[in-house]
Amino acid sequence: MAASLFILLTSASVTPPLIRPTSWTASDDFNWGSTAEVPQGPGGGRNILVIPSTVDGLVLTCNASYPVEWVFHHSQLPSHAVQRSSRGRWLTVVSTTRKSDSLYDEKNFEYIADIRFMGLSNAITGNYTCQKVGSEFVSESVYVFWEGTSPPFLTQQGQNNTAVLDTATNSSVLLCTVAKPDVLVALYKFQTNGSTWTEIKKGSGVEYDSKKGFTLTNLPEMLGKYKCVANSDEKDFTTVHVIPSNSPEAKPLEFNDLIKRPAFFGYNKQTQQLFCCSRSTAPKLMHFYCDHPVTCRMRKNALLNMENTSTRNSSCSSVRLFLQNAGIFRCQGDGIDIVREYFFPMGFQFGFGGMYNRNRTAEDPYFSWKAADPSKMISLRYWAKKIYVGQNITFGCQVSSYYFSRGVRWAIGWKNGSHILVKEALVNDTRTSGPVQWFRRNINSLVVTADLNLTTIGCYAPVWNTSEWKSQNVTFAVLPSIAPKILGSAGVEIIEWYVNDTNKYIQCSVFGDPVPSVTWKKDDKFWYKYFRSTSNETSLTSRINVTRVSYGTHGEYVCTAKNVGGIVSKTYKVLVHGNFYIQCIVYPWSIVDASHNKIMTFYLYNIRGNRRSYASLNFFTKTFVFVESRQ
Repeated sequence: MAASLFILLTSASVTPPLIRPTSWTASDDFNWGSTAEVPQGPGGGRNILVIPSTVDGLVLTCNASYPVEWVFHHSQLPSHAVQRSSRGRWLTVVSTTRKSDSLYDEKNFEYIADIRFMGLSNAITGNYTCQKVGSEFVSESVYVFWEGTSPPFLTQQGQNNTAVLDTATNSSVLLCTVAKPDVLVALYKFQTNGSTWTEIKKGSGVEYDSKKGFTLTNLPEMLGKYKCVANSDEKDFTTVHVIPSNSPEAKPLEFNDLIKRPAFFGYNKQTQQLFCCSRSTAPKLMHFYCDHPVTCRMRKNALLNMENTSTRNSSCSSVRLFLQNAGIFRCQGDGIDIVREYFFPMGFQFGFGGMYNRNRTAEDPYFSWKAADPSKMISLRYWAKKIYVGQNITFGCQVSSYYFSRGVRWAIGWKNGSHILVKEALVNDTRTSGPVQWFRRNINSLVVTADLNLTTIGCYAPVWNTSEWKSQNVTFAVLPSIAPKILGSAGVEIIEWYVNDTNKYIQCSVFGDPVPSVTWKKDDKFWYKYFRSTSNETSLTSRINVTRVSYGTHGEYVCTAKNVGGIVSKTYKVLVHGNFYIQCIVYPWSIVDASHNKIMTFYLYNIRGNRRSYASLNFFTKTFVFVESRQ
């Protein structure tokens, strides 16, 4: 049963968001299960979810009447856990949706933010907060225990961490959180004088919370080296150094925003390379993909510990950025230390039928939210040169998942100036939902049957962190259609050929607007061996070429032309004749006397031939006898 969730901090005038589990998948199955049947282990509570090892994926959904976002705490997101997005560790994906019956009635907008956990790493364990965008005072939180493949149960297992001693309260918090609330954790302190570990019992001045760790207060000699051990397993430990607040190591790592000439960075559209150059040797360049500003913010913490992930030469480093992707990078070197997000304008990446558009022109990415042009974050197209009455036209609207929420709405405009908002049931959102979210297509499609009064189609996309809509529109004229006609004589056309004739063809010339499509049948079966050539925008010639006539060429061929204005057919009956031939064979017989002199000779003439009459073959044989006498 799904746990009810605890409101951490709210505003009296605004209803806080609502968080609930909406889907899950088992560790041995990729099918996402029912919303209300998320398995939970013991120890759960009104603000706690205890997810057992049998679960591999979970979706938490946050609903509100205002834009919302997920917030993560740095303590639960160590750099090693977010540097790779693989199922071997863990993957967190964020997506947002807006539901609305109107583009203008903001009071009835519903805002949804989903967070999807996938993987078996207990590093998923931690506190997750859904809050009103830009306002931490309107929020709701849930703590998730994620058992995964534990043991080990300590979420910081094997790591060496630091904790700062707060001199004002004489206390310090040691991050020793676990993946299950019932795990027993012991605390030890290293004694430098005896080089041994001494256990520190829980009690006065020592408190433990599985969601927070150990809190030490007013203990003698609190500075030093500590070790947390889970379930008496010496391999499942975390080391924590408590240091004074004035120690250089106590200063939190921070990002600079430094560029000193001649250091610079930019993007090369020809090579699709992000480059960063320092004043001397090549700088470090670290880069992560992320499909949403929230996940970019999450991965930003990993950039504090720089690792080079780029190609380096001379004084520059570079990395390739794929079109339509989004991400975050840090460049650190002599004269430069910057962190920037990036995301690309939409240049319709996919063409008709979902085929990749290899001819798409590269564009410069945006390096900040303020620099983005919203009109370029939407690409609206339709796949037709002209639009005719009765024609089904597919419109495609590709939007940036980094800039917009799901919930694209379509509007249809008419000649009289009226507009209607298309029901959501008629809209097909082809955005994929796989774990690699930054490669998804984000193509919303709409199929419209055109009539003469149709003039405009509009695509409206919801900006994810506001109540605004951004749009693109296409205007067009709908033309009347002309039903197809097949040129030539009416009725069945008879064609006669002979066996072994060469370079023959059946030609079907059609006229119509739009240009009709042509199909062929031979003896009521579809025939695909034909050649199509368009002579202009309203006529088409289709031919069946016969390189050499054979007996199998005989039959009825039907040419069918079709467009939105109608359908018409014409039949061609092909008759095949055989080539008549005569074969004359002479058989001479002679009668001789005793001296071998010829007395009489018989000549037997055997004449044979054939006739091919359409589909049947008839043989005939004639025999003649001629007698020559010598007496």
